[in-house]
This record gives sequence, C-alpha cells and structure tokens, in this order.
Amino acid sequence: MSSALQGIVVSHARLAEALVDAVAEITGERGALLPVSNEGCSRAVLGQRLAEAIEIGVRLEVCEQTADTRGIKAEDLIAEAKLIGGASLIDYAIRARGQLTF
Repeated sequence: MSSALQGIVVSHARLAEALVDAVAEITGERGALLPVSNEGCSRAVLGQRLAEAIEIGVRLEVCEQTADTRGIKAEDLIAEAKLIGGASLIDYAIRARGQLTF
C-alpha cells in the first residue's frame, strides 16, 4: 500500500486525529490521511476554507451518523455537500485522491 497523502479529515477538537488513527489501525495504511482540527477557527475562516476547497474541486462529504445526531438533514447542507456513511472513511484511506471529509 502507498503511504502518499490521499485525503484530509477535518473535524472538531481531536476527533479527526482519532478517526485517522482508527483507519490506520484497521487498514495498516499510515500517512494516507491528514487529520486537521477546526479548533480555534472562526466561522468565517472555515467558510473561506470550504470555498477554496470547492473551487479546486474537492468533494465535501458529511458523516451521516454525525449529522443525524445533530439533527442535520441533507437539505440543511450546502449544495456541494453530500451525506455519506461513516465506514466510507476506511475505503478512502485506500483509494482517495483528495477529499475533505467532515
């Protein structure tokens, strides 16, 4: 398996780091995903980062289980975002070529 960076996982606090660690333990793939925290970022900064990601063609995917626990429905998301199952992250560690996953 390749250890080249294939995706970025962005989440609150240390969740992204924990998700990336879990994927590495399950798949044995290290270095494929980069954890990034939104800690300390304002809403404006996050909005700008999303706009930049959309502009360069990054897919925006939202964990369906996380959205459900927060009462977020597909129609609440921006048009570019898609709800996906949480297990998709494991598959992305192997196949992804650049996505921003929340």
